[in-house]
Amino acid sequence: MGPAPSSAQLCPKLNSPNIESEKVLIQLNGENYSRWRFEIEAVLEARDCLDVVSGETTCPQKDESEIKAWKKRDALARSIISRSLDDFHHAFIRSCKTSKEMMNCIVRIKEQATVSSNLLVSSEFHAYTWKPGMNVASFIAGLNVIVSKMQSLQIELDDEIIIGKVIQCLPSDFDSFRQSWRLSAPKAVTLSDLTSQLLACESDQLCRSMQAVSIGEALVGKRTTSKEPNENSKKRNIECWNCKKKGHIRSECRSQRKLNSSTLKDRTKSLNRTGFVARSWLDVRQEPNDRWLADSGAFKHITRN
Repeated sequence: MGPAPSSAQLCPKLNSPNIESEKVLIQLNGENYSRWRFEIEAVLEARDCLDVVSGETTCPQKDESEIKAWKKRDALARSIISRSLDDFHHAFIRSCKTSKEMMNCIVRIKEQATVSSNLLVSSEFHAYTWKPGMNVASFIAGLNVIVSKMQSLQIELDDEIIIGKVIQCLPSDFDSFRQSWRLSAPKAVTLSDLTSQLLACESDQLCRSMQAVSIGEALVGKRTTSKEPNENSKKRNIECWNCKKKGHIRSECRSQRKLNSSTLKDRTKSLNRTGFVARSWLDVRQEPNDRWLADSGAFKHITRN
């Protein structure tokens, strides 16, 4: 007996170029819908069954041979679509009967999700700002991530919109750069050109801040090593006007304090004596009702009757 025939000899269509190309079909996931649809439509057209999936060619009603041929093409399309889906998306098409139903189901799910994704990523783009601790490189990198998301969802942004977003979000340290850019912005500019200019401006700011710090440290060092006399050394050469001694001023003089204290005591004693004298002049006596006092020194007078 001769050797047994191989699988290629029994089914020569298995090793055809079309079968080999379908083994590497792209699988649909949550981020590659646009590319998946483009490649699947190309494969379906190459296998002559895209018109069945799109609904242009419907199933015949009478001729059995035509019905059989159409079902064969539809089965091929269903096989291609099914093998291009991951487990998550495959669960949605298991109840579909034709390739057209399968494709419509996937398109409906992904298109609705795409609208929501467009709204989310657009909101993310407009809400993106310069946060504390960011520099030019980190800010541009975060913005590029959002722009890449928008491009994957077929949302096209002009360079002018992206550049305007960057200029708007710059912090106050870049006010001079923002003003000069608005006054003399070149007509044809790319995001790469703007990024290089911002990096150069940031580098200049860093150099100026380092120079300011070094100058401040030099001034502090010079201040600490200065030989200017302090307050204590100045007081050593001051002569008091009261006691004629050095080392203090008149307000701090102990002799002056003693003199002020004794003067205050003398004034207190004098006031006490004055009060006693005033009381000693008090005279209480009874006068007749018909007698008048002439020039008593009082500024108000009350008669007896």
